[in-house]
Amino acid sequence: MDVEQLEKQLEFWKRGLLVALGASVTLLATTLAESSQDGFWGWYFVWVIIWLAVAPPGFYLLMSKKWRKVSLSSRLNAAFGYLGCAWLVLLSAGIRRFLNSDPGCNTLIVITGIVLGGAYWYLRKKKDKPEELFP
Repeated sequence: MDVEQLEKQLEFWKRGLLVALGASVTLLATTLAESSQDGFWGWYFVWVIIWLAVAPPGFYLLMSKKWRKVSLSSRLNAAFGYLGCAWLVLLSAGIRRFLNSDPGCNTLIVITGIVLGGAYWYLRKKKDKPEELFP
């Protein structure tokens, strides 16, 4: 695939990011709104489906050999948008566990957020430098 076709596909991924953000924020809002155990397994089923829908596109746009043909500056925000949505979904699971008096995994969620933010900051600084492709 040439770069022009990939850039057209990137617009599709950016529109999909709006759907992913809506689903992530909705899950977070419903987690904050209800703290009961009713529908416990149903909620985790929805959580897994949303997480599996938003995390892989972020990694795919960021690390795929095919997408490395497109400049990092044009795909960075979309990739980290998907990863940020995945972090929101992870945060909603942490809040749900915290509300059900199990605060053990919240440290992992905070560390994940810090690493994600640091990686975005580092790559944003680096995006102006040319990316090397290895055969």
